[in-house]
Amino acid sequence: MAAGRTAEAQTFTVLHAFTGGEDGAEPVAGLTPDGTGIFYGTTYGSGMDNQGTVFQLKQTGGNWVLQTLASGLDYPEGRVVFGPHGYLYGMTSGGQCFSGYFYCGGVYSLRPACSNPNCPWLVSSLYQFHGSDDGGNPGIGPPVFDQAGNLYGTTFDGGTTGNGVVFTLTPPLDGGPGEWTESPIYSFTDGSDGKWPSGGVIFDSAGNLYGATQHGGAYDDGTVFKLSPSGSGWAITTLYTFQGGTDGQLPIGGLILDGFGNLYGTTAGAGAAGGGTVFKLSPSGIGWTFSVLYGLPGAPNQGPFASLTIDTAGNLYGTTAGEGTYGSGSVFKLMPDNGGWSYTDLFNFNFRDGVVNLTGYHPSKRRRPGRQRQPVRHSELRRTNGHNLLSGMWSRLGDHTVATCPRRRAGMAVDKSPLQCAGLNRYEAGEEESLRERSSDPLGPEFCVGYREVHGEA
Repeated sequence: MAAGRTAEAQTFTVLHAFTGGEDGAEPVAGLTPDGTGIFYGTTYGSGMDNQGTVFQLKQTGGNWVLQTLASGLDYPEGRVVFGPHGYLYGMTSGGQCFSGYFYCGGVYSLRPACSNPNCPWLVSSLYQFHGSDDGGNPGIGPPVFDQAGNLYGTTFDGGTTGNGVVFTLTPPLDGGPGEWTESPIYSFTDGSDGKWPSGGVIFDSAGNLYGATQHGGAYDDGTVFKLSPSGSGWAITTLYTFQGGTDGQLPIGGLILDGFGNLYGTTAGAGAAGGGTVFKLSPSGIGWTFSVLYGLPGAPNQGPFASLTIDTAGNLYGTTAGEGTYGSGSVFKLMPDNGGWSYTDLFNFNFRDGVVNLTGYHPSKRRRPGRQRQPVRHSELRRTNGHNLLSGMWSRLGDHTVATCPRRRAGMAVDKSPLQCAGLNRYEAGEEESLRERSSDPLGPEFCVGYREVHGEA
């Protein structure tokens, strides 16, 4: 239960402003520290062929300097993490599929070629998803490792019923280079277990995995699940099913654990104030007790998209995608306070700070054939300066379902969108008028920006 809401003055400093060139663009994931004051991160776009980058950010002579370590990575969306041998590991949302999908994503590792700080970094592709039973399209959650060095993660497509999987990757037996062996350990069914996991999974000390699904469950508003080793497989337990009321809906980000075995997470929508929730799940005997720590104010489904962070005092920190004073996102803190939680508004983003917002998304209004809802991808975020991401994006414009597809930028290659854009509007950034004509782009109708009407329920 929330005990209050305050605002706290903070000093905000821009460490690096991305140019959309070789340094990258659209850094939708967080940073990973190495323990020495150096940070590592990813960008979804720009760099080589406009397919994203992995970068290093460190202080040199009192200034923060960004170095691009790798480029042209098939659109990395999630964070990189440190794993076996001290390498960086991450996942992408691009890469050619083998099952009819346009993009299925993959897993990669990154390591310096030598011990010299000026050495280049080498990228290795560990696995490319097929979009079938193995899964497809890893979400924003980073991979995690068990004690044996096996990698675990989630995809929100693929699986036996097309509702996403939890998977593991096993390294080669000799420990050398080469493709890893992928095994889906659970395929979601769109039943009580949920569908479309996007925030990854986390381990507890007993080797159990925990995660969340964006939708599914009894109310189709998402679930929190647990996977426990069981013989030669894994057994799933649904810990909580969201109802879309004061408890929230659309848990996109991942979960975190405190030292007492409590789980914390967020929902992007619903809640008492309409802007999502911060919640807690506590082990209680043979079950779990769910509680809402705070109901965030704001527009529907503009709440937290990322996982929370917890400090040694038990304070929680998080961000929102499109809330705050300017509707451009915010940073907040929740502090334990006499049996409740005290909310502090730390910072509100505006157009000058680096704005990220969610353009018109409402899950009940999105449709694709055979599905009532569609998973939220971080690639659907758009900077409000009119520069659209180079991936499909859906929203609402009057009675139309809006599909925003790739367009050319000067000096940049453009990817193919999974959306077929025949008959869409063409316009440049900042222009609002529509031409209602087929793309004349010589590369085909995929390369356009605009809208189309989608058959089915509006």
